[in-house]
Amino acid sequence: MNNKTINLKNMNKPDNKVVIFSVILLATSFLIGPPIGYFLFVIIILIGLRRTEFLLVALFSIGIFKNLDIFKSSPIDLTILIVSITIYIAILIAFFRSKIKKIGSIEILVLLQGLLVLFSAYFVSKAGDIKWWNAGRFLAFNLPLFYLPLLVIHYKKQKLQIKNIILGIYFISLSLLGIAFHNLYFGKLTSWHLTAFGESYIGLSMYISFGIIFILHHLICKKLKMLAKIIYFVLLIFFLIGLVLSPSKGILLSFVLVIIITFLKILTDKNINLKKIFLLCLLTLLMTTVGFLTFQKAKTTGFGVQRLIPATISNQTSIKERIQYYCDAVKNFKENPLIGKGVGMFSYEHGGKGSYPHNILLEIAAEYGLIGIIIFWPFFIYLFYIALKLIKKMQLKDYSLIIPLWFLIIFLDAMVSGSIANNRNIWLFGAIILILQKSKKANKKNNLIK
Repeated sequence: MNNKTINLKNMNKPDNKVVIFSVILLATSFLIGPPIGYFLFVIIILIGLRRTEFLLVALFSIGIFKNLDIFKSSPIDLTILIVSITIYIAILIAFFRSKIKKIGSIEILVLLQGLLVLFSAYFVSKAGDIKWWNAGRFLAFNLPLFYLPLLVIHYKKQKLQIKNIILGIYFISLSLLGIAFHNLYFGKLTSWHLTAFGESYIGLSMYISFGIIFILHHLICKKLKMLAKIIYFVLLIFFLIGLVLSPSKGILLSFVLVIIITFLKILTDKNINLKKIFLLCLLTLLMTTVGFLTFQKAKTTGFGVQRLIPATISNQTSIKERIQYYCDAVKNFKENPLIGKGVGMFSYEHGGKGSYPHNILLEIAAEYGLIGIIIFWPFFIYLFYIALKLIKKMQLKDYSLIIPLWFLIIFLDAMVSGSIANNRNIWLFGAIILILQKSKKANKKNNLIK
């Protein structure tokens, strides 16, 4: 696309097509179920051939390969192999199509992370197949998904590309929400989960939180027609119900903290007025009421919140488990403080492939030691700092504000849940955070994210 065709003045105006497509997509996903997820994924891939930012959205949702189970009986994980090859080819294509860009310290840190993971898998870890599962996912997903946005998102087209990424993820979140409700009311399931995109309830909660932030941003910052406002309010109710029903405590708590930060930013904005204050109060009342009623209903049905109640009210089993995981991680670090016990060793010693410290910083210390702390921790701390800085500095009407707000949820959740191998979100959207930051530095007077 030629940059001259991009009308930057109209970029932040509401798009009626988005509202209409939102209703159609949610209704269709609910009525049809998982097949709509696959259809949407194919559409995004096809669009990605012309718009590389949509390819990013598709690669972010690569769980569809896992869900197809085509290679389930294969001696090696061909899912990871195929996706890895796909991403690296995309990187090569993007590299040769774009100019060589200046490499910063964070980009070098991420490269060192990949080398450390590879070194640990070959020479340090004794975790057998588990180490290759963890190392393979990092090298196949996290590492390339960090570099790909840096290559495909161009400064002159940045505003449009980031808007496309936001819309792509929002549409996926709608599709997954509809599929989840389909599974709940039409499927023969005993718990709230997905069958599309290979996502678990944690993946569902992550997408739902994005959908809520997207809608809140449009309701507060866009001049919408009354019909569009009503539709967004209804969609918000569905998203809130989904968030409470999905049993991811980490994302739910992270979401609440980010919503508080968002509302504080709105109240301290220089353009705040009585109309926005009233709308903010109405949204707060709506979110609290829907959340409370859904919570009460879920206690009788056993969906989602059944994992939340014991952890906060009854025997606190989940909290006790996490404390034990933290202690085990510290113990592993003390046993080999310099280079750690090796990639995958925590899972190997404490419960198998699905076991991890539930804190990404402690996981790094336990498996990669002081060297890992030096290479990984500054990366996370810097991205967290940049996200907060962007949230503070960016105007409410900035479409791109949705990215640092969602990144904050992803980061906070990584402190209480998720392993390095399953947290590709941090690397992918961390790269976009860096792009936004560099753009602000490059042109403070006329930058494209305003």
